[in-house]
Amino acid sequence: QGPQRTELAELVTARRRRNLLGNDVALGCKVDRCEYVADLLQVDGKRVVDFGGGMGFITGFMATRASRVTGVELQAERRVLSDHLARDLFGTGDRATFVGSIDEIEDESVDVLMLNNVISHVDRPLPELVRMLAKIRPGGQLFIEDNNNFAAAWIRRRNRRVWADRD
Repeated sequence: QGPQRTELAELVTARRRRNLLGNDVALGCKVDRCEYVADLLQVDGKRVVDFGGGMGFITGFMATRASRVTGVELQAERRVLSDHLARDLFGTGDRATFVGSIDEIEDESVDVLMLNNVISHVDRPLPELVRMLAKIRPGGQLFIEDNNNFAAAWIRRRNRRVWADRD
């Protein structure tokens, strides 16, 4: 079954803190970006879902301002680490939770649904977006940002094919 949550957390805590907190400039940029997005979307007191939560930095930060944040991360190992980061670095307690599928989110229960640097990794984005839109309550917001410059040319070529392949 592999290591338990606390064992994984202990394995990565020192390294993560050194990587995240050791570089004040990088951490400051991440925090500034999160504050900008939180202000833009007015997340204070709202229910937020962060689809593709990755390592949980954005989910954890948003939980410092929103009433409740759910990170959707497909990889189980990342969900464990994300939960640890949110609680340890941001002190979010139960305001941040992590699930493995968008289907675990109740329909029309979300004020803000965020997709930050993840849509370019989704094989068939249109059907997934339709499923996600059902989770947003009337008057809610969908926020998509994808500035994944690491493989920008490849992503653009791939997305032309993927977005054109509609059912």
